[in-house]
Order: sequence, then structure tokens, then C-alpha cells
Amino acid sequence: MTLSEARLEQKRAAGAKGGRARAWQFTSDSQKAARANVRRDSLVASGQAGGRATLAIYGRDQVNERLARWRRKHPTALERIVMAWLDEWGETYQREVYVAGYYVDFLLPFHIAVEADGEHWHESNDHHGQDRPSLDAGRDRKIVAAGFTLIRLSEQSLLDGSAKEYLRQRIDIFSAIPF
Repeated sequence: MTLSEARLEQKRAAGAKGGRARAWQFTSDSQKAARANVRRDSLVASGQAGGRATLAIYGRDQVNERLARWRRKHPTALERIVMAWLDEWGETYQREVYVAGYYVDFLLPFHIAVEADGEHWHESNDHHGQDRPSLDAGRDRKIVAAGFTLIRLSEQSLLDGSAKEYLRQRIDIFSAIPF
């Protein structure tokens, strides 16, 4: 190894060591602090651009399946409530299943689909559009037309526990109906 090669190797090693030291500085807290200084509209624009790029690369079906896989691993608080009830009753179910062109939160035997409706996602707002209830109604019609029974549980009824008995009754009724 020549002197210049040796010096170059020393510089590489020093650079790598410095890079590792800088990497240790990127903690969760430092990232949150950096993100706090970025305007919301900039974050939204970046997210939208990333979404468009992902859609262009993979296509809508693949993107929806990736989202469903992520949602299966990361259930919402409301979905965890329903999961606890179904587990308590020994019911078998699948999560985030593609039914009639849409993903439903839970699919139980006997073609029973269960949706845990969070207020933010199922009310009209700027984030999801001003006509969210009619979009949900159209979705519901398609799922029911495909032969499924759809049970929607509101956030309030899940949080106060009143949905538990309602869900139990509906499962009992619809699982008793022969196909």
C-alpha cells in the first residue's frame, strides 16, 4: 500500500467513524423536534407526492393490499376492543379482508362483516370530504348486495360498551340463519 493509499484509507475510516457518531444523534426526540419546525402544509404536500408516486409505481390494488397488511399489524383502539370481545367469545375472524371491492375491519363466518367506525373517519370533515356518510352508505349497499351482513359499530357505542351486547346478539342471529 502506498502512502497516498494509506492516507486515503485513514480518511475513509475517520469519515465512517464520524458518520456513526452523527447517526447516534438522530434519536426519536431529535426527529420529533426537527419535524415540529416543518409547516403542516409542507408535510401534507410531501405525503401526497409520496402517495402519488407509490400509486404510480405499484398500482391501486397493490397499494390497498399493502395498507391492509399494515392495518392488520396495527389495529386501532376501537378494533382492539372488538378483537377482545370476539376473542372472549371464541369467535373466529379475519381482519382487513377484501369484500365486494372494499376492505372490511372484520370478517366472521356466515358472511358477517363488522366495521368499527371511528368518528374522525366516518363523519363529514375536511380531511375525508363533506359527504362521508353517503360514501359509507354506497359502500354498505355493495357489501350487502354481495351477500354479506354488515354490522357497523360507532365509536361511542364501542367506548361505552353498549356495542358488546348488540354485536353478540347480531352474531347469534345471523349465524343461526342457514345459507
